[in-house]
Amino acid sequence: MTKAEIRMLALCKLHLTERAVFYDIGGGSGSVSIEAARLCIEGRVYSVEQRADALDLLRRNKERFCCENLEIVAGSAPESLTLLPAPTHVFIGGSDGKLMEILQTVMQKNKDVRIVITCVTLETLAEVQKALAQIGKDWREKDRVEIIQVAVTKARAVGRYHLFRAQDPVFMITVG
Repeated sequence: MTKAEIRMLALCKLHLTERAVFYDIGGGSGSVSIEAARLCIEGRVYSVEQRADALDLLRRNKERFCCENLEIVAGSAPESLTLLPAPTHVFIGGSDGKLMEILQTVMQKNKDVRIVITCVTLETLAEVQKALAQIGKDWREKDRVEIIQVAVTKARAVGRYHLFRAQDPVFMITVG
């Protein structure tokens, strides 16, 4: 599950609108999809997930949070994206090694799509940079791509004291 602080920042960076067509690629438990569905009240959210255990949890969470505008897409990206309407916004939390193909697919559907990608490894960050470089210069223009690293540290009680415990840092790439 995407941690709450990362989820909120990613959704903020996406600049979602009420009528957005939003893809959550690598939907997992649905934490990002559900928050997006609450923001896109007149739009549509498509949560794409291939793992059976995650799909079950995603279905339960959709019901639990009454997200009528959330559609669960069982399958892997980019193959499962072909029949979906063109996205206005995309969150990529997992690509299963198909990042380049996913980016190409969503950008063919809408060249002005806004994308947020999160990753925790330098290798995935390098993959994102390589994919964007190969796709074309329009995506590398000034102000079209932003890369930040987010480090969240939370206090926890240890006896009568409080210590801070750092979570793993997350790279967040915003495109568009």
